[in-house]
Parts: sequence; structure tokens; C-alpha cells
Amino acid sequence: MRRPSEAIWQILLLLLIILLIVIIAVSVRGAPQGITVISNTTENFTGNSPAQVNASGGTITTINFNATQQTYRWKGYVGNVTGKVALRDSNNYSLYDWSITSITGEVYASRANAITWTAVNCTNATIMASENTALGINSSSIDSINNTFNGTTHRSFYVGTQHIVNSTCPSIATNVNNTAQSLSESSYFQEVLLDDDTAMIYTTILELDITGFDSQSYDFQLIVADSESESTATTYYFWAELV
Repeated sequence: MRRPSEAIWQILLLLLIILLIVIIAVSVRGAPQGITVISNTTENFTGNSPAQVNASGGTITTINFNATQQTYRWKGYVGNVTGKVALRDSNNYSLYDWSITSITGEVYASRANAITWTAVNCTNATIMASENTALGINSSSIDSINNTFNGTTHRSFYVGTQHIVNSTCPSIATNVNNTAQSLSESSYFQEVLLDDDTAMIYTTILELDITGFDSQSYDFQLIVADSESESTATTYYFWAELV
């Protein structure tokens, strides 16, 4: 007859094996994937009308102005994300699909069309300086890359299997309701700068139908640097990771 203690140990061992299998299964993550663009509309600010000031001859008028100058060093992308998890072959045929009802994950953008996802980590001053130079941006400008992403407040997340520790990378949070957010790790529409030791990657953490910069609901908001020249559009490549 099997001793009770031996049976208990065998049950505990079996439970431990099952737990390890579950942990391994959960920890296996795929790399970010290329995306399909469903819709795409672009708009820009054309400028305010000039202010009219009337003053009689022989007078001195004390006047204060407030002006907002449109930047051409940045462009923005906002929108929503849909997707699914699928078991696919090399020809993109799915054996089975799983619908995603609650989107979580990240959207990535880079000037590079290929990323080494296993090498991704926080970007650094050297990569940011190189990106400024490539786009003709003076690093001392108020809206340079380094002066824009001058904080490190963000949530932790994964890029494939790479763990990005909270509040360790250059980051911002874009506006909500036309107003700057008070930065914290719980801020909406966080954007984090990463790189793969070569290419810089703009990363935004996905939300789920959150009120965005213009009071409309979005899953993501993202800004990326562009050439200082109005006539030169910089191409970016996009990926998404849904978890």
C-alpha cells in the first residue's frame, strides 16, 4: 500500500509540473508584427487669422501677444487598432483564429524597415543625436528629439520577450482634451523611445477607447520626428504587438 506522504508528494510534483508548463506557455511571446492600414486621413493646421489692432495717431499702446507656431519637425498619428491571434503557416493561411475583444499591447514606428526585436531596449543620447542629425534637427531646438523626450515616466511592458522596465526610457504622454497631462506611470497615451542598437523606435502603449487630444476616442496617439523641410516627408514603418 502506498504511503499517504508519498502520494501527496507525487500530487504536489504533478501540480508543480503543470504550473511550470503554464508559466512557460504564458511567457512565450511573438515579436511585433507588420500591420494592415484600414483607413488613412491626414490634416494640418493652416494658421490663425491676423489680429486687428486699432490705435489713434499720437498714442502709445502697450500690448501683449500670444502665438502658437506650428512645428514641422514632428508629425502625429492617432487611431484605433483591431486584430486577432491566429495560428498561421508561411503563406499566411490561418488554421485557427482567436478574436481579441480587449486590445492591449503597443504600436511601433521607425524609419528603419527592419528591426532586430531581440535587441530592443531603451534608446540613449547617442541614438537620439544621430536621429536629430539624420533629420536635420538642431539638438538645441526646443522641439528636438532629445528636448521633447526629456523625461522617463512610463509603465513597464514587453517588446516580444524583451522586458522594458517602468520609468527607465525617454518618454512622454501626449495631450488629452487639448491639454497636457500630469505625467505619471498611469498617464494615458504614453510614448517611449526604444532602439535595437541601430534604429530608433517610437513606441506607444495601447489604450482602449480613451479620450484623446481632440476629445475623440482613440486606442493610440503617437508623434514621430520629421525633416525640418516642409517639402520633405519622412517615411515610417509601423508594427503592432497585441497581447
